[in-house]
Amino acid sequence: MNWRLMSEPRGADASAPPDEVRAQIERILSSQTLSGSDQLKRLLRLVVDRTLSGQPELLKEYNLGLEVFQRPPDYDPKVDPIVRVQAGRLRSKLIEYYASEGAQDSLVIQIPKGAYVPVFNARNAAAPTLDIKSRRQRVWLAAAGLAVLVVILVVARMARDSAAVPAADIHRSVAVLPLQMFTESGSRGHIANQVTEVLTTELAKNKQLRVLSRTTASKYRETTSSLPEIARALGVRWVVERGVGVQGSRAYVKLRAVDSLTDRKVWADVFDCDLSELVTVNARAADSIAAAIVAELPSSHSQH
Repeated sequence: MNWRLMSEPRGADASAPPDEVRAQIERILSSQTLSGSDQLKRLLRLVVDRTLSGQPELLKEYNLGLEVFQRPPDYDPKVDPIVRVQAGRLRSKLIEYYASEGAQDSLVIQIPKGAYVPVFNARNAAAPTLDIKSRRQRVWLAAAGLAVLVVILVVARMARDSAAVPAADIHRSVAVLPLQMFTESGSRGHIANQVTEVLTTELAKNKQLRVLSRTTASKYRETTSSLPEIARALGVRWVVERGVGVQGSRAYVKLRAVDSLTDRKVWADVFDCDLSELVTVNARAADSIAAAIVAELPSSHSQH
């Protein structure tokens, strides 16, 4: 049976009582599967509440970005894919929940790919119940196989990218890693991304440097690898990192450039400015970083 609850007042779906759906949501939200996933909890509760109240038309990517993830009014889903990414994570978590803690639940809540309106399915009580342990094993085996495949593909891609960089070019190659937010981001979480983009763009204007694209460097937004390991994987010598903090109308940016061959800091500074001056200040920071790196280059490159 497939229940699509579009409005609580209509009462057309008597076989799918809103109270039963809400009770199921509370079970999922309090589960170990979603423990520590506050954003996913907010997303799940909102899409279900909107559907039960007869407002599925409000479940658009832009609206969810504003309401769930506190994006600013000028938020552009094409630039910032947080809603799509988190919705994908939520779909995976729901599958995990129903394969473990919710294996005996009578009501299944799903969010179909390509949409954000949830679907409510009743389990067929007459159908034979699969062995939970066997089901879990299949899920974990499939996940393990996928993880192995991903690792193989990533390693192959890294090897290919590294091999594609001529040895001589590595000495003048720079990667700007995704900057952190040092303070509670709220609706300003995009500022770190903007500063990263400015630094990458401004550094790329220096013809003596080879600057990796932001897309390539963004693979290392969250990693436990050391800077030398990251640099080797990206095929660069120089790495720019650190982050941004925002307090009221002021911003401060901490940056440093590291020589991955020696794990030595060759430049570092802190910039404190008004938010309106952030782009200009970071363009100047990029000039200082470029000058520091060029000064460290072998003479055969610094004269290009």
